Amino acid sequence: FEDWVGATRQIVGKSIHGGCAGRLQYGLFSEGGKMTLRLAGEGGSPNIFAEPPEANKWVHLACSNDGKEVGKGAAGGKLKPSPDPWAIGQDCDRLNYIPTGLIDEARLWDRALSEKEIGQYMEMGPKRR
Repeated sequence: FEDWVGATRQIVGKSIHGGCAGRLQYGLFSEGGKMTLRLAGEGGSPNIFAEPPEANKWVHLACSNDGKEVGKGAAGGKLKPSPDPWAIGQDCDRLNYIPTGLIDEARLWDRALSEKEIGQYMEMGPKRR
């Protein structure tokens, strides 16, 4: 997944258990003052945290998974497959966590992008400035 955002809250989300019955998901969202990438794996949902983007400033966000382990330890393992759809700007099929700001040029790839490819898209910059 890769996009340009000038937003906080839920950037993208995907339930992995048949709807919004719980918090087990793939997602990129703001929680507790941190940007959080959550990737639900076989052993749980490891979270990766970063500082949130500066308000009213475009930032490029990208995450990639090559099908190998998401993390080590109890919450590691491969990603859990799911037929549930990806939702841009909300957590799953309900209108929760609507972002404040803008999301532009969201791309969901069917393969893992290399660091070089991600850098090339980042260098293009957002179409909206």
